[in-house]
Amino acid sequence: MNPGHGIESPQIAYLEVKSDFVRWMYERCSKEYVKQITRYLDKYLTQSIKTPEQLMHILTNINKGKRHFIAGLRNLLNYYEIFHNVSPEKLAPYRKILKMPKTNPDNYVPDTEQILKAYELIDDEKYRLLFKLLVYSGLRLKEAVYLLNNYNDGRVITNGRIAKYPIPLDRKTKHSYYAYMPKSFAITLKPITLNEDAAKQYFSKRGLPAKYLRKWNYNFLMVFSISPL
Repeated sequence: MNPGHGIESPQIAYLEVKSDFVRWMYERCSKEYVKQITRYLDKYLTQSIKTPEQLMHILTNINKGKRHFIAGLRNLLNYYEIFHNVSPEKLAPYRKILKMPKTNPDNYVPDTEQILKAYELIDDEKYRLLFKLLVYSGLRLKEAVYLLNNYNDGRVITNGRIAKYPIPLDRKTKHSYYAYMPKSFAITLKPITLNEDAAKQYFSKRGLPAKYLRKWNYNFLMVFSISPL
């Protein structure tokens, strides 16, 4: 029993339902996301959870990956509700405990001089192209890597001095949005093979992680009163 609630806490046996749960998650989310959450469920949820107190004990002893663990367990509770007919009332005590830890916002935005200095440190042509794409378009690193890995010049659409290139929102559907950039830069694009993790490390080692290029782009558009597209 769960003292104070009058409702017996359901047993959450992750290892018993893992294969079906993972299969269900793959139908709803990206493989990368599923791998992230199951990595920490595998690490910390080695036994069945029988009470909220037990869950609280697990959470207080997690030093790394708490956000992914919580996200994974939230999905696991949803799975139990849908496929094992566990009522929301019985799952409520668990869900109350699963609050995402707050993160400190990163408000740093590099100035143009820092952008130029970082570019000068790049000695690999493929990363120079990726760097310029991030600066000009404001894409996330994942999106920019996907664009260059799958680049097809026949998909570039130009209008005056502006060019746009479709980026799929979901590779399983035809839904997409566009990466906008100067036409003068767009005509220099070409397909190249990139790895997201390797690119992330390459830029970080040169003092300017890729995420700050996106922030610089957004700040630049705001300064010159250009609406982000």
